[in-house]
Amino acid sequence: MVQQPMIVVLLLALCGTAHAQGTTSADEAQRHYIRGMQFEARRQLAEAARAYEDAIRLNPRFAVAHDRLGARFEVAREIDPDLFDAHYHLGATLWWTGETERALDAIDIAVRLRPDHAEARYYHGLLLKKCGDLLNAIEELEESVR
Repeated sequence: MVQQPMIVVLLLALCGTAHAQGTTSADEAQRHYIRGMQFEARRQLAEAARAYEDAIRLNPRFAVAHDRLGARFEVAREIDPDLFDAHYHLGATLWWTGETERALDAIDIAVRLRPDHAEARYYHGLLLKKCGDLLNAIEELEESVR
């Protein structure tokens, strides 16, 4: 398994190659995104947010940058409807804020996209239980521990 710092080094190397060949807004956006990941890894969250915002400013359709920023899960879902992380993070956030029906909708999609994701199945089970669907809730909770 490749560790996150190694991935960052590899991405930086790729961005450096692109820079040597001439940059585009997408290249610059990617560099800001990587910088944001580095800040995030060092727990410098304000700096990370600024870097992700810079990436989005340069490339407004950069779905993973929207997702990493956190507050824009809905935008990330619109840009890339198959981005599991956006559906999952939105569902988990809505769960914790008590918006059960909206959370269930988001987690339903996340589970369809990644049926092997244990935490998504777990949240799905909890949400189904909260909505009164006990049989499906038990099935999902059992699946989450397999």
